[in-house]
Amino acid sequence: MARDAFVNMKPHLGFCHISCGDDLFQLIGAVLCHHAHEFETLISNEIIKDGYWLHWVNDVLPAEQWLLKHPGEWGDTLLCSLSETCPLVLGPLEPLNKPSQPALNLLEIEPLEAIEPLDSQLGVDPQKCVPDVLSHALFGQPTPTDAEQQHYSQAVPTMKTYALLDAAKMPYLLPDLLLACGLHYESLFQGALQDEISNHAPYLVELEQDHRFTRQLFTGPQGILGLWEKSLGIFIRTRTEFAELRHHLRKFTRLQNEQGKGYFFRFWEKTSLPALTHGQPAELAEALLQDSSYLGQCWLIPLPEDHKVITFKRHPDRHGQPTRPAKITEEILTALNTHIEQFQDQQMIKNVLKRFDDHELTPPAPDQAHLLNMLTLLRTEGFSDKEKRQDAIDSYTQAYSLGLADQALAILKKSVQGPAIRLWHLNKLIQDSTP
Repeated sequence: MARDAFVNMKPHLGFCHISCGDDLFQLIGAVLCHHAHEFETLISNEIIKDGYWLHWVNDVLPAEQWLLKHPGEWGDTLLCSLSETCPLVLGPLEPLNKPSQPALNLLEIEPLEAIEPLDSQLGVDPQKCVPDVLSHALFGQPTPTDAEQQHYSQAVPTMKTYALLDAAKMPYLLPDLLLACGLHYESLFQGALQDEISNHAPYLVELEQDHRFTRQLFTGPQGILGLWEKSLGIFIRTRTEFAELRHHLRKFTRLQNEQGKGYFFRFWEKTSLPALTHGQPAELAEALLQDSSYLGQCWLIPLPEDHKVITFKRHPDRHGQPTRPAKITEEILTALNTHIEQFQDQQMIKNVLKRFDDHELTPPAPDQAHLLNMLTLLRTEGFSDKEKRQDAIDSYTQAYSLGLADQALAILKKSVQGPAIRLWHLNKLIQDSTP
């Protein structure tokens, strides 16, 4: 780097949260740079070379401020190695998802067997209302535990099954379906808000095992009027009555941060609870799952695109224990945003690779890990718009299959040009190289 480029640069220190596959790490980085955004970009570009993905950085400060705030950390040691010839230094990796971490014990998470939705079931009598794999999980009656029998002064209530469905996924249509189905349902909203957005509200529905609406929820695209692929929401098992459960869930529709700012929390989204599984965010998930029943709730979250259903419940050792009042923290917001970003990236990559399934390519299309790193790089290089990022990863994959990966990467990294200009040059490269 030319010496003029170091003018006005200062040493900055910050914490970096990164991953490689399913393994999460934290490290401290020291960088000669102008500001926090440049710190993040330089760190991301450095670690991507070794197959790591940067989730976020925090507490990025000029070195003198950082050392005052975090004495005893690696800051002094890293700064000793920082120079114009070595403008970026990384500290040792610290694993974040060790099995011994107490926060990991707040929840029990388990994927069920591969799920195939119901088809039209022509000639089948009686017709199934749920896939066999889900029958017991959704409508079985587990034997009450000794602790439950001691907790309830009378007979232990039966286990009930609810669906929490998002009308925003099917505006106007879902409310009409609920009105016609005859099952007990209510919106989580009420009053003027419900009047205003009733066709986009979340609805709690008490399901019956042999009901036509239940069958419709679990019927896929090969059936008639199936809703499985719509990802309308989640399923809840609990011994709590309808009114009590609705009252409990309503408390989470709008939460505040420590400063009193309000947030609308769409906890019924399939990306919400899976994001709150580690550290302090898991406390919010635990509070959400703990209703008035002793065991609390078990959530079943469908992931139709992966043919999976994931179950979430509180850890057995914490049943019946109170939880702290729910608050939205920066850590929770970061966890939610990171998980949504990862989910979108995975779907984006699946869509890209699906287009190459029917073609024998030399070289072959890049693997998922390679494309995940490319998406991270694209963000740091100015592709913040999702559609342009999708176009960029599509074109890069095509260029890769033509043996033009290095040329394509060089074009995408020319951040002095806007994303649209770089995409034009990349597509021109592909056109000129296609027989």
